[in-house]
Amino acid sequence: MHSSNPRKTGSVWKAALAWLTILAVTFGMLAFWLWSESGRHSDAPAQGSGFSIFLFVIGALSVFTGVAGYFVVLATNCFRADFSKPMWNDMKTRIYVANIFVPLMVMMGIGFMLSVFLTPALRNHGVSESMAQLLPMLGCIGLMQILLVWFVIWAPLEKSLIEKRLTARGISAEQMRTGIYVGLSNPDKSSLKKFTCIEEDMGMLWFDPDQLIYWGDAEAFSLRRDDVLDVERQVDAASTTALSCTAHVVLRVLQGTSDRRIRLHCEGILTMGRKRSAMNQLAERIAHWRSQGTTGR
Repeated sequence: MHSSNPRKTGSVWKAALAWLTILAVTFGMLAFWLWSESGRHSDAPAQGSGFSIFLFVIGALSVFTGVAGYFVVLATNCFRADFSKPMWNDMKTRIYVANIFVPLMVMMGIGFMLSVFLTPALRNHGVSESMAQLLPMLGCIGLMQILLVWFVIWAPLEKSLIEKRLTARGISAEQMRTGIYVGLSNPDKSSLKKFTCIEEDMGMLWFDPDQLIYWGDAEAFSLRRDDVLDVERQVDAASTTALSCTAHVVLRVLQGTSDRRIRLHCEGILTMGRKRSAMNQLAERIAHWRSQGTTGR
């Protein structure tokens, strides 16, 4: 049986190129707008100090609304109370929507507040009044979007949803303390076709001396050593995890009379760098577990 190197990571050069592309597109567009507007003078009069104060207050309220909304989403499990039946297909859509509006409120708010200080400087450099008002907000949105690629702000929500659902399925808190938060997806289906979320199920994985045991939102299965036909490490080029050089663990397993490939995702982790480390540790644990022996059917 073949097994990939458990410490395998993605190409650093490919990840660096992807980051450079993101930065070039984001800030290149802003630079182009600045250049195209340079030297143009709008007929619109410069806004007074009263408008600046108003803009700062609106920005502060927007930031407060976004931060408050974030904690409300966490406290209410994204407005979900019933965990007695499978919920992930519904929840990943809710999280997708929350991930648009909650950060956007904070980004726009900070942008409005920054514009109070940056707009006069841009105006003095020949940028039109309308563009001078708009650029600080656009720049803030661009920069924070890049930060949100690296930081997984919904990691606490992922853990809470998994715990609530597994509790409803009869898994005790004591059992969950020894589990690993994971998600499952099909590596044979392009991640580009998965609109809201790549993971198709979320749950926990346990290492038993003779079995790998998974309990999730909709699935539950156990795998003996001879059920695990192969273990690979693969980078999902269509996922943001590729930006941290994360190579996912992909299991080829025997379930019933057919083979199945299962890609594992580490969940409930706040940064992409830590996700990469957690994935490497998971791969090492699986390799160690497989090396302990073979059980009969």
